Parts: sequence; structure tokens; C-alpha cells
Amino acid sequence: INQRHSDATLCVFTGDLTDDGEAESYADLKVALSRLTVPYRLLPGNHDRRANLVAAFPENGTDGNGFVQSAFDTPEGRLVFLDSLAQGRVTGELCDKRLAWLDARLAEAAGKPAYLFLHHPPLELGLTIL
Repeated sequence: INQRHSDATLCVFTGDLTDDGEAESYADLKVALSRLTVPYRLLPGNHDRRANLVAAFPENGTDGNGFVQSAFDTPEGRLVFLDSLAQGRVTGELCDKRLAWLDARLAEAAGKPAYLFLHHPPLELGLTIL
């Protein structure tokens, strides 16, 4: 990333950030990401643990409900980062609180393009989970 995309405005990691969600894994991730020269945002995947992620990266941002969600405005539009983690499940979830937060962030975009980032597909794909 540093070598080929050092001019990037932002680098987005949409999970899984760790294999097991343990605090030590996030400490290792923090060391690895400290070498990045561009800013970044992190989103949890199903292998992550929200509390450990937030503890290791408090600057990453959470909404008022403790979900790892935030928005970032660019000249091209609004980037919206959604927390789709349903801890203990492989599949994701967008509960009423997360969807209300999303509605508010999209309303703030005031007609600008919005780009959504999340780990899990936001709709049923018809794939069988083994």
C-alpha cells in the first residue's frame, strides 16, 4: 500500500481483522498497521470481537450504541462504515439501531453519492453456510 498507493485518501479494512478476536491479535495488527503511511478505517468481521477491537483502536470510531461505525466525507461523496458483526455467528446483522444510524448518515449526505463499507453482504445471497 505504501509503495503503490501512498497517495490514497484512506485505506479501508472490512474484516476479518483477526482469526480469533483476542486482544493480542489486535495488538499485533496495530503494530503492522503502524507502518502504513495513509490513514485507515477498520470494520469487524465474524472472526472479530468488537470490544477488543475498540479497546485496541479507540480512534477508529464508534456510534452512540457502541457499534464500530463512522462516516468520512470526501469531495467525491460520503463513505459510510457499517458494523455488521453479530458476535458468535458467521452471518452478519444490521439491526434497527444500526439501520437508524445509517439512515441518519445518509440524510446528512444531502444528495451527494454515498459509498457503504461492511464485512457481510447486506442482502441474502442464497449461499449455504457450512
